[in-house]
Amino acid sequence: MMRNQGFTLIEIVVAIAIIGLMATIIVPNLFGPTAAAERKSFIAKVNGLLYQGWQQALITHKIHLAKFNMNQRKVSIEVVENLDTPNKPKTSPVHIEYQSKSIEWPEQFELKNFFIEGFDEVARSAGQKVFFFYIMPDGMAQDVIINFFDTKDSLPNGSARPVGLVLNPFNVQLKEYDTFQK
Repeated sequence: MMRNQGFTLIEIVVAIAIIGLMATIIVPNLFGPTAAAERKSFIAKVNGLLYQGWQQALITHKIHLAKFNMNQRKVSIEVVENLDTPNKPKTSPVHIEYQSKSIEWPEQFELKNFFIEGFDEVARSAGQKVFFFYIMPDGMAQDVIINFFDTKDSLPNGSARPVGLVLNPFNVQLKEYDTFQK
């Protein structure tokens, strides 16, 4: 009696399916996240932090501010204790449960403009590297546009990708654009 040697069609299909499944898990982990994915992750984290500040302002009926400290490369939310001098308000850290109180500004983001209410604070401030905007107790925020270059993500011509972030003053969330905004 003679037996046919080899694999059946079902065995081959199962082997190919297993190899395909392993490839979909392993290949993305080998190459790491793309620059666009890192940028979207950062924006999502900042939006989460801004949302918490927005909620805190509504709940506590106090003015909060979103602080972008470029010297320390940190973004944080603080509660305003005293607003006698609007350019240098007295603040304290806000207590946010289940979330980090600050987020690190990635090294590959080179800040170009930080518009608050139509004024470019980067151009207006002589070397100042701390920018902030207010979140009011009624849930509104100042008009803010942040323009930066993502040096890790390049355009086809080799230049760094320009990114514009526009804050929706009604829900205090940033929206990403692939060009600078004004």
